Amino acid sequence: MSLLLGLLIISFIINSLFIVPYINLLYRMNFFKEKTAVSIKNKDAASVHIRSKARTPEGAGLQIIVLTSLLFAVVFPVLKIMGVPITHVYPINDELNIIFFSFISFGLLGLYDDVIKFFELDSHLGYAGLRTKTKFLLQSLLGLVIGGLLQSRIKYY
Repeated sequence: MSLLLGLLIISFIINSLFIVPYINLLYRMNFFKEKTAVSIKNKDAASVHIRSKARTPEGAGLQIIVLTSLLFAVVFPVLKIMGVPITHVYPINDELNIIFFSFISFGLLGLYDDVIKFFELDSHLGYAGLRTKTKFLLQSLLGLVIGGLLQSRIKYY
């Protein structure tokens, strides 16, 4: 357990070191929107939201997903090969598979939303990105799938 917590802390430190250069790279690549088209009944709230989100880079969560996944994919098997004892309460492979399924599936949903906003794939519909109701529905479905995986895969002792 302490080993996994240590890997998460190392992952946090590595992501903290690389996030500013990655965001600067996104700015240099112009991977941001000057304005966001939002269709809201209250136009004043929409203009405040647009100003607060202007020039925010899209896709910064991709770095967190990639670096954390690479860290676990490289370090964890190396530690097992070296014979470092890995203590766990539940079957470790099932536990890690469910954690990474959750991590990557929610990350891909966010990336999909960013791609739709950035490339204006929904500009003909009059709103930017996934609608709130659609995103909430997809997140709820993912939560149900993850809950089902937890219930079926992780046996309580």
